[in-house]
Amino acid sequence: MSVKAFAFLGCALFYLISGSLCFFSCSQGAKQQSKLEIAIRTQPITLDPRTATDAYGQQISELIFNGLFNNNERMEIVPDLAAHVEQPNDTTYVISLKKGVFFHHGKELTADDVIYTITSMRDGGVISPHKSVFARIKTLEKIDPYTIRLELTEPFAPLLISLCVGIVPQDVAQQKGESFGREPIGTGPYRFVRWMDDTVVELAAHEKFSGQKPLSQKLLFQIVKDDNVRVLKLLKGDLDIVLNGVPPLLLEKVKEDKKLVTRTETGLTMAYIGVNMTDNILKKKNVRKAIALGLNRDELIQHRRYGLAEKANSLLAPVNWAFDKRLSQIPYDPEQAKKLLNEAGYHDPDGDGPKMRFTLSFKTSTVKERVDTVRMIAHQLGKIGVGIKVESFEWATLFDDIKKGNFQLYSLTWVGIIDPDMYYSVFHSTQTPPEGANRGRYKNPALDPLLEAGRREINIEKRGEIYANVQEILLDDLPQIPLWHEDNILVYRKGLEHVALWPDASFQPLASISTK
Repeated sequence: MSVKAFAFLGCALFYLISGSLCFFSCSQGAKQQSKLEIAIRTQPITLDPRTATDAYGQQISELIFNGLFNNNERMEIVPDLAAHVEQPNDTTYVISLKKGVFFHHGKELTADDVIYTITSMRDGGVISPHKSVFARIKTLEKIDPYTIRLELTEPFAPLLISLCVGIVPQDVAQQKGESFGREPIGTGPYRFVRWMDDTVVELAAHEKFSGQKPLSQKLLFQIVKDDNVRVLKLLKGDLDIVLNGVPPLLLEKVKEDKKLVTRTETGLTMAYIGVNMTDNILKKKNVRKAIALGLNRDELIQHRRYGLAEKANSLLAPVNWAFDKRLSQIPYDPEQAKKLLNEAGYHDPDGDGPKMRFTLSFKTSTVKERVDTVRMIAHQLGKIGVGIKVESFEWATLFDDIKKGNFQLYSLTWVGIIDPDMYYSVFHSTQTPPEGANRGRYKNPALDPLLEAGRREINIEKRGEIYANVQEILLDDLPQIPLWHEDNILVYRKGLEHVALWPDASFQPLASISTK
């Protein structure tokens, strides 16, 4: 799941993340690119920015929609549709909109569209992961066609960050209802053209885009689920760009091709094992700790990521301003894991024999790289007497099961996390789907007040202390088992210019790509 979390600007707090960047400077005389063929591993669930929770849905919708604010390549929050912001006190914001901004169907953006977008998420017009954020808005009024006044119930640190969500046209969104996510209309640099299931999502340049005109006239997102097929299409020249879609196992083969450019940079994506906290076995803390101690992360990173990752002990990457540097890494200690399982009442039935203490189902996608990783995890856990039944599903089925709590263990990644308010959506007891992303049904009365305090606290140092406590609690309780932070891997064909790789693996730089 990818959630936008950026730093405050101007009237609010200004956070920076020191993520590493890789990009080429623009040169004069750049030529427009008629089309770009980009590979994605699975098709998005929806392209409605209000409801999207999957990575590709969020990444592609960023090209179709604009929010009141947005992030740049340095992960700073900057105005987007907002022309000016005033904050007379800690709970009041007056936001002026840019004029002359048009939706793809020709209607001009007004305050009515902004108010509709926010209230549809706040009041349940759509099932949105942003509901808890906008529930803190007490009043939202239109001062004039291009100005809104927003009053909060209490100070809320991530407000402007939350206002990065894309603004939808009231008339079309109301008319289309749920189908809006399949035929989206926004104000962004690209307009939606077509979506062929499991084949392609096509976007075209928005002729009346109010910002910098996109240099690529068409973007074709080819849905290529098989890793080998994806790499073969890249080597044959059928693809222009693959971002985080070349498995580390095949990367050396790709690097041999002189027609391709390969870049790897530190990223913000965190791989983890999701745990169903209502399961009779997994609700025991010693069992979760034993599983964590039974994982050899160094071996997994070396053999499954080929060294292109760093061990994780937090949802936040080490480059994040709120990352607690005092956190210890989870060691590989299979003997201690066995002791904890014994203490939990799960004794080894036959010593070094083949029988397991118990067996858990572990759900993952059909992507070969993911399946192979889970099989290696299963092999490691088998050494401490924990049996794993690997189950692979198509993405839509897998994600639906996870949201419904129909699992024991699963593996996914969090993409592009920057602001620590993400912890609220993932771990607060009120945030089970569809309200939020607490898919493991975790409840901790000691954690909830900290997550609420982190949202209210405006002072960055005090806020950092709160989230340090949050990270310590979660590392001890392990409602999710962190694995690693993945490097971003970008491969593209030579001849393309202005290709940028952002720490959050955003698709936004696609609009600036040209040919020599």
